[in-house]
Amino acid sequence: MNIIYYLKEQINELSKKLNESNFESGMLWMNSNSRCIENAIKFFTIAANNGCGKSQFQLGSIYMKGDGIEKNYLKAYEWFLKAANNGNLSAQFNLGCIYYNGLGVTIDYFESIKWYKMAADQGYVNAQHNVGSMYALGYGVNQNFSEAFKWYRKAADQGLVRSQLIIGKMYEIGTGVSQDYSEANKWYQMAADQGHNIAKNNLKRLIDNDYIGNKVRKRIKI
Repeated sequence: MNIIYYLKEQINELSKKLNESNFESGMLWMNSNSRCIENAIKFFTIAANNGCGKSQFQLGSIYMKGDGIEKNYLKAYEWFLKAANNGNLSAQFNLGCIYYNGLGVTIDYFESIKWYKMAADQGYVNAQHNVGSMYALGYGVNQNFSEAFKWYRKAADQGLVRSQLIIGKMYEIGTGVSQDYSEANKWYQMAADQGHNIAKNNLKRLIDNDYIGNKVRKRIKI
């Protein structure tokens, strides 16, 4: 084996172990009875500056929430950006939120959906829902209800109750998909089974307005 390659591999392995150690130390300082955010930040920063994505994400979260320190949206953005570029899905989602709401940056719907979609493409359920909303509203993209339906459906299939509610509504009124009261009932029922009161009300409306057949009506649980 080439000695230079071997040494590089050993250095990389040591670097990963040091990052993990510093990350775990940061988490201990955050979650122990003797909680000290300053010490947590110190250890997270050591690992983050050495390329540790989850430490970069933790720093972004601390500054975003103002967890034990003053909120700093710009620092949150900077750390989330580093973490996102290291493949951290939560950081990618948070960047979408930051650009959508203009937290520490100028509102930019094009950047927002770029980061939402990056996380959504990898199965991040809340990002999938938000991509659906961006298409429904026409923010950063041309308004497209069929695309909105596609992304809401991805999130709904993962059990996200608010997406299930929207899918039910889209079937009920025929937006982005052919109108289908049986499908509307199915998705409202899924959301209702998770305790969503609006979904329960929507199911009742389907019954009261006689939009569904007797066989479907018998299966409804409100």
